[in-house]
Amino acid sequence: MEHFDDIIQYMEKAQRFREQIHSESRRIIADCSRTIIQIHQGDGKEAQEMLHNIKSSLTKLQRIAIPRDIVTVEQEYTEAYTLYNIVNHNTIPTSDQIGVSPESYILGMLDTIGELKRFMLNCIRNGNPDTAYNTFDTMESLYEDLYPFAAYNTILKESKRKLDVCRITLENSRAIITEERRRQYLISEMRAMGFEPTNS
Repeated sequence: MEHFDDIIQYMEKAQRFREQIHSESRRIIADCSRTIIQIHQGDGKEAQEMLHNIKSSLTKLQRIAIPRDIVTVEQEYTEAYTLYNIVNHNTIPTSDQIGVSPESYILGMLDTIGELKRFMLNCIRNGNPDTAYNTFDTMESLYEDLYPFAAYNTILKESKRKLDVCRITLENSRAIITEERRRQYLISEMRAMGFEPTNS
């Protein structure tokens, strides 16, 4: 029947459109991952340029996609954008500044805590303990701000699980920071006595 043929054509068109959305989403997510790598490598200029390009692509996607279909994309962009701003400007952007939905913003912020731990560890390895301490303080403050959203797990899917992961990440990070503070104190005491610590 001609009526069913019209519906089939509509479905095929809708399916092609959905595949286009998914393809573009995967590309943006991959770009966000590469941006995070650039941030950890200390290439802020390259990361900033990549974020600018991602924002342009995301804005185009937001104009044509159903909001629920791009939550993951917005979440990944939030993570990369927030990490960049904390590392380079010591600021936490708002959802309006990032340009994503409140749901995507909260979920992306939760994922950012894990990347901040990675940055904190890099700071310790590179001999920047003060930056590591400040990063941990930011992680802790961010977790406290995000914890109340556990009550909205039915709306914010996986928020409770992500908060549980963040709690474990914080506990582990706190132990690392405590040990680093002790190590730095021992180093300062040795230097005060005229000894120069070695890395061996």
